Amino acid sequence: MRIEPELGACSIVLLGHFNPLIFSPLWFAQNKIVSETQATDAEVTVVNPQITVCKIGKFQIQVDFDRFAADTAEAPWIDLSDFVTRTFGLLIHTPINQMGINRFVHFSVGNEETRNRIGNLLAPLEPWGEWGKEIAKGKVDGRRGGYTDLTMLQPKAPGPMSGHLQVQVQPSTRIKADAGIFVHVNDHYTSGSLDQTIGCERMIAVLAKSFEPSIRRSEELIDQVMSLREQI
Repeated sequence: MRIEPELGACSIVLLGHFNPLIFSPLWFAQNKIVSETQATDAEVTVVNPQITVCKIGKFQIQVDFDRFAADTAEAPWIDLSDFVTRTFGLLIHTPINQMGINRFVHFSVGNEETRNRIGNLLAPLEPWGEWGKEIAKGKVDGRRGGYTDLTMLQPKAPGPMSGHLQVQVQPSTRIKADAGIFVHVNDHYTSGSLDQTIGCERMIAVLAKSFEPSIRRSEELIDQVMSLREQI
């Protein structure tokens, strides 16, 4: 990447109908998706019929009746895709009609002034007239005005698998000295209504085929935001 992120993560979110109780570390080990050692060492918050929350190896998992989410802060990201693909390759009758492939980064641009200039490139104050001039005057009680959340969205072409590509940019709350920017890229897929969805083979096939190109596209978009530092 153009600037090495201070923090980064990747997640896969699936929407459908799930049985949270299935997704225990023991189940993953019995089906050889993770090792017995990883299952034994898993950090289990809760596993019950309503919700499962646990960390197995480098994967954090949270499952309730209508949502499955797995994420990791450790590359290579393809390991996450492999983990989810193998999981639902065993649960092919689980109806899943929506999927999000998400890439998150927090990166530093060096100082608050640079971050604010980038913010003004993304969301200029000038079109706001006199109010924009008031915002530009600086901090009030230690707080600075300006953009707090910018979201850009590109709908995908209609078809058997539609969706959108969305990029969200915010000042980072994780980088010290107000010098950071947070970028979240969401590559969303939908196959129609859940009540007409049978199983998950189709969606998981899309995941297996699309994950790596999706991550490459996400990182290109993150690089685009990072490149703004060179324009000021």
